[in-house]
Amino acid sequence: MTSPTPDLSLAGYLYAQGLITRQMAQLAAQVIRRMGVPATPAERKAVARVMYPRLDRARRQSYVLAARSMRTQLPDVVPAPLRPYPIEALEQAIADVIDDVPDSDDLFGDDDVLDTVDLSDLDEQIDEVSDAVDDLPDEIPEPVREKPRVRIVEGGARKTPRVRVVDTMGARLARHAHAAGRDAVVDTAEKEGAEVGWARVLSGAENCAWCTMLASRGPDYRSENSALFASGKRGKRRAGETYHDHCDCKAVLVRKGEDWPGREQHELLEDLWREATKGHSGRHAVNALRRQLYRADRDGLTHQELLDALREENKSRPGGGKPKPRRRKKR
Repeated sequence: MTSPTPDLSLAGYLYAQGLITRQMAQLAAQVIRRMGVPATPAERKAVARVMYPRLDRARRQSYVLAARSMRTQLPDVVPAPLRPYPIEALEQAIADVIDDVPDSDDLFGDDDVLDTVDLSDLDEQIDEVSDAVDDLPDEIPEPVREKPRVRIVEGGARKTPRVRVVDTMGARLARHAHAAGRDAVVDTAEKEGAEVGWARVLSGAENCAWCTMLASRGPDYRSENSALFASGKRGKRRAGETYHDHCDCKAVLVRKGEDWPGREQHELLEDLWREATKGHSGRHAVNALRRQLYRADRDGLTHQELLDALREENKSRPGGGKPKPRRRKKR
């Protein structure tokens, strides 16, 4: 008889996601430091062979976390199975990272050396992080998710090609690891029918204007377009394409008519989107939101404080829309 799956809070999920991200940053740093930057197809295959079992392990952790979260939210829902992840997907990701840093010329030697590289100390570090993911503490402080933050990276051009590859590779590996859990949520919503959907929840750590815009949409239910698409006035992209490197957003299941983790955040962001983008459409609307988020980050404003400021500037009421002009009484 199997023991019941322990509940997983939103705070616990976000905490565990951060641990998996750390695993992948360590993996990229250690492999590139010892093996160099892969420049040829053969070298990329060799690096993929070393990284793959460790990334696959992280993907399984991500899937288990998503399954625990879904069972916590909707106990009667059976999570969709883990999507297959062939090593060719990792090889392509490595090639894409190298293409992003075209001046990488830090090459390494023959494949025989690569296949015998000792990563036992890295595996010990990954084991420690994996144990932390598997045995989450009972008390995890709720993350601060209100203050918008925009990553402003200065001096990036001064980084060496190797450092830029390590940074980008770690972020790309983390995205592929987290995709296992995110895809499971979307696939589960897809198979459950029209009553169950999914929504994006911001973590409050690395939330860009694009993530904020997507989170403002709220739940996405199965329709003629299918839950695999994010569509509407704010753009249309396949769900898997809406997550980017360094993205730490979370996907949660939502049942129509029921409360869900992240609902209050969504309602706030929906109002923020409306106020920040008045008079704009398309990519100009996203850019308008981005400018306001930079402003909030600069001035130390929470999303709520930014919304209040915009309402005052737009002369809007809390319910949305501009107040009707008062008619003068006839004398």
